[in-house]
Amino acid sequence: MLEAPPALHYRARGRLGRLVMLLSLLGLIVGWLFIFPINGDGDPTWHYLSVHDAWKDPGGLMGSWSRPGAMVVYLWQARHGILLCRLTAALLSILIAWQTMRLADDLGLKNAALAAPFFILQPFVFEVANDLMTELPTALCLIVALRLWWRQRWVASALVISYSATTRPEGFFFCAMWCLMLLLWPGVGSLKRRAAMLPALAAGCAAWAIACWIILHNPLYFIDPNSGWSWRVTRADYPHGSFFHYLVLWPEYCGPVLLGLFVLGLGGLRRKPAIVLAAIALAAAWLGSSQSVQTTCLPWAGIALVAWTAWEMRRDKIAIGWWALLIVLLVHSILWWKGLFASWGLLRIMAVSSPIVAVICLRGWNAAAAALGKWRISPFLRGAVAGIALLVMTATPLVYYLNEPIHFRIFGVRAVYREAMSHHWLEGAPMYTFRDPITLVLLKLPPQPANVLPFLSDRNQEALALLNAPMGTIAFWDNQHATEAKNITI
Repeated sequence: MLEAPPALHYRARGRLGRLVMLLSLLGLIVGWLFIFPINGDGDPTWHYLSVHDAWKDPGGLMGSWSRPGAMVVYLWQARHGILLCRLTAALLSILIAWQTMRLADDLGLKNAALAAPFFILQPFVFEVANDLMTELPTALCLIVALRLWWRQRWVASALVISYSATTRPEGFFFCAMWCLMLLLWPGVGSLKRRAAMLPALAAGCAAWAIACWIILHNPLYFIDPNSGWSWRVTRADYPHGSFFHYLVLWPEYCGPVLLGLFVLGLGGLRRKPAIVLAAIALAAAWLGSSQSVQTTCLPWAGIALVAWTAWEMRRDKIAIGWWALLIVLLVHSILWWKGLFASWGLLRIMAVSSPIVAVICLRGWNAAAAALGKWRISPFLRGAVAGIALLVMTATPLVYYLNEPIHFRIFGVRAVYREAMSHHWLEGAPMYTFRDPITLVLLKLPPQPANVLPFLSDRNQEALALLNAPMGTIAFWDNQHATEAKNITI
């Protein structure tokens, strides 16, 4: 049977220390923002442009890729530039860090203030912590809904998790999970009461549909494959790979220190030797089998192991968090394995469940601290070890970020932009075309300017538009990235 929600153990102490911790983390991600004012990864910049254009074309924000639930918070700021939007994103990340602290309080964990750096300093969380991406708004929905559930505020929890469907695709799976919890969790009430709560899980999509109906006169726009739905189920050019892609790369997701803490935090699983032995056997089979076995048979064993783990963790204090983490892992492992819905195997999507990872790492930290205490190590040495671990943990996401060439694109694009401005190349040009959204942001053009060729997803249409462009059209074309995307070189 499922267990009732844990008792809440929050104590309002150490508030000054927590405030200093949160402000320090905010200073880190804001300082990094000023070093890299625009992310070289195109997705957050395209998200900004969709919000920027929403004042003229609100329908552009209603699509499945645009994710209005995640972007609506930036509507006002987008009128004043990308910097204000990114500062808002940084504040949103600190809000999640604070909620992660409170989650640790709810669980009665010691050193709850450390949950904040364990969240922000996950390398792929830090990468999007000051940018307009959809992973962290979804993480905020998850952690708030989880904390409301433990306070037995069932309907409020269902309403919050329903909103996650408007921020990322994982939200639909979270809603399905909450549906099962409403039906099966002890203490919710009679079957009639449980059934009456289920419509709350549709509130997010209902609000989205109403917005599409008002703006576009099509309530199903965001799931219409001919308009607002951005991905076909499958396509010949969709990449795919091993079902175990995310598990194999999990050490890279965490970084060295957080990986060690995460493993130590798996105390509940270590007390279940059957699951551990099954995982070891599956890993050995994967390493020793042929590629055909790896791609046809072993994934089903992996799915069964995930389901078994989810069942065995049902008595853990943070069972709901475990289930959410396993859902994100399982869904994206299947999508990457089968090459569905344009899954690209990106590690940053695991940031959706990053607050849960932070709490598991905090458990590992406390376990390590307890072990060091039993060894009678001097407080000075224990403090030194903790300080070194925190320093390495802080340096890890910075190294990750600096090691990714795409983040340096801003400097090359900005140099070209300044050259164009100094020579007045844009004056008198009948049309402009850009294939790097950074240039559009730097130019501070109004929403959907008439003299800019639209970005077209189809290569043939793109080539035709370029051929038919009027004489004198100015093209800002990054042959490396634009050629990779469109196979068109100017």
